[in-house]
Amino acid sequence: YTGGSESTFSILYFINIIAGSFFLLTKGGMVLAALSAAGYLLLLLGEYFGFLISPYALETNLLIDTLIIRIYINALAYFLIAAIAGFLSERLQKGREEILTYRVRLRDIINNIQSAIIILNENDRVMDFNRSAKQLMPGIELNRSIYNTDINVLSRIKYSNYFQFTQENKHYDVRVENLRHGNVENNTILIINDITRLKEYERKFLEKERMSAIGELAASIAHEIRNPLSSIKGSVNILRDEMGSEAESHPMFRVTLEEIERLNHLINEFLVYSSRGSANIESINLSRTIDKINNLLNIDCLETDNISDDTVIYADYNKFKQIMINLLHNALDAVKDREDKLIRIRFSENTENHIIDIIDNGPGVDKSIEDKIFHPFVSSKPGGTGLGLAIVYKIVREEHSGSIEYIRENNMTIFRVTLERKHD
Repeated sequence: YTGGSESTFSILYFINIIAGSFFLLTKGGMVLAALSAAGYLLLLLGEYFGFLISPYALETNLLIDTLIIRIYINALAYFLIAAIAGFLSERLQKGREEILTYRVRLRDIINNIQSAIIILNENDRVMDFNRSAKQLMPGIELNRSIYNTDINVLSRIKYSNYFQFTQENKHYDVRVENLRHGNVENNTILIINDITRLKEYERKFLEKERMSAIGELAASIAHEIRNPLSSIKGSVNILRDEMGSEAESHPMFRVTLEEIERLNHLINEFLVYSSRGSANIESINLSRTIDKINNLLNIDCLETDNISDDTVIYADYNKFKQIMINLLHNALDAVKDREDKLIRIRFSENTENHIIDIIDNGPGVDKSIEDKIFHPFVSSKPGGTGLGLAIVYKIVREEHSGSIEYIRENNMTIFRVTLERKHD
């Protein structure tokens, strides 16, 4: 009734096949192509043989061969359209899946980047952000103005493409980039990096350079002082000998010679601090080394913890002895006024390091110099040179690639020396 095989509605066969291929891919398109071919075959044969009533009957003189060719060509067209549409549909589906996979992967990568990433539209409203940005700015939300977040320094993005700020004792830098769509700049991306560790490295580097300069200056001064000091000492001794026995008991000579010895000791420490030696790393039996040091210092209150006869560390033997002597001297000075004196050496280790703690129950370091006790010429002891801990710091950090830190814990003073553990 729509015109039979001669009707323009016969194009719906192709539309059904294309739609089927789009939603059901190649297999679905082929099934619909087969059904369409069967339907078209039934329609033409019905019109030709008269078992389908149509107001537009086929020509009676149409040859059966021509009819078969017509059916064959249309069926071929149906299957060809189904194959092409199915192929394109599957490519489109595969492309969508790949895009989705890449989108998920890209989202995972961005979320796992340590830098905070924020994308703003032309009105400075948040379009997207990653996990690090949420951790840095808990108040950030989509479609919310960046100026309403909990970090007011971001208002500076209008005036600078790079700046730094500090929050909760951490340092950050912010880079501002404009995203282009064609020739129009309508989006902004903020990249915020945590540079706290970099700042710490920079501070330590500058501190090392400063301490190195001080050491070189100290060495230069020490060499200039040592020769005239030796001459002064020799002259005082000669003068005392010439003046006879009465001069030997005179306090002037005693004080002068004591001060000369003190200056000489200070010069020697200057030279030790400024020296640039390399460490000869070897295995050291910790227990025997501590015994030798204690025989020298004679510390009655010294205890050891977790140190057995076969405990071994790796360091330069002579320089390690100097580390321990300096730290134990400080511990002795700290507990000298206590009745319950306690000095303990505690050993521990992990997969990478040996840890030696020198512990005492003294009053600890003055709060005013806690952050600079390893600087040269810093001391809270009367008459102290301020070079003992500076020498220890230099030996541990520069010559052994280790670390030393001061800890005040449970009314105990701890100097923790960490040395690299040698792996076989």
